[in-house]
Amino acid sequence: MRRLVICWLCIILLIAGPPSVAHAHPHVWIDYSVTVVFDDRQLVGFEMEWVIDTMLSEQIIYENGLSAGPADAQQTEAVRAGFFDNLRHYHYFTHIWVDDWRFRVEVVENFSVEVHNRQVIYRFFIPCIVPLDPGVQSVRLIASDPDIFVDFRWHPQKSVDIKQNKGVLAEARLVRDASRSIVPGFMAPLVLHLDFRAEG
Repeated sequence: MRRLVICWLCIILLIAGPPSVAHAHPHVWIDYSVTVVFDDRQLVGFEMEWVIDTMLSEQIIYENGLSAGPADAQQTEAVRAGFFDNLRHYHYFTHIWVDDWRFRVEVVENFSVEVHNRQVIYRFFIPCIVPLDPGVQSVRLIASDPDIFVDFRWHPQKSVDIKQNKGVLAEARLVRDASRSIVPGFMAPLVLHLDFRAEG
């Protein structure tokens, strides 16, 4: 049976091919949220949470024998290998700019899987080191698939949080920002605007 089930990522990225934006429609829906993590010297990175739509969740649950709650180590590794690792070729659909310099997401850490209300939740950490400076520094972040096969939406209840140590002044907000559109000419996306500096 396993061999008869086509990997969702293959459907999305390999079979369908690149359509025009006018005719594209998503195959997967993901609500995502971000926690910005600082230590006392620098921005450390971003804790990501993806809540996957029920249809794909059912496939992941079935394929990996998941039940409610956190997946065990063997199940987590199976989900990673079958439904997540290939996303490295697409920078995990996460686009980051540090003071207008494009930061390429090549590595993620601490990948975990949980099932809640029959929806699969991925959590992982994206390292992105930016040392603190007395001047204001800006980071922009958005999750997006430029082919519009995956529809990423900010989680309606919990979109952005900050883990902020003493010595850091930081502000995070979601802003409609046409300059960060991954698809030229498409509607201005909601982008995380993070501005921060060393306190004092």
